[in-house]
Amino acid sequence: MSTVSIEIPDTLNLKLVEAARRLGSSKIELISEALEEYLARQEQIPSNDSFAALAAEILDSPGDESGPSDLSINKKHLDGYGQ
Repeated sequence: MSTVSIEIPDTLNLKLVEAARRLGSSKIELISEALEEYLARQEQIPSNDSFAALAAEILDSPGDESGPSDLSINKKHLDGYGQ
């Protein structure tokens, strides 16, 4: 087991002491549990890729060649739109 020293604000320490007392636990047990939960949630957060980059895998999948690649540059695809 490793030792890690941290400094926390006095108000946070008071909350930690009160929670440990109320739960019948130690401060280190609460800190370890909170850190484990936090790190588990971080593993589930998607990357910082843009929506377009994330959607590209789906949109550019093989067999999805039915439509034009970019509607915004070819006005003929907008013929009759809004009428």
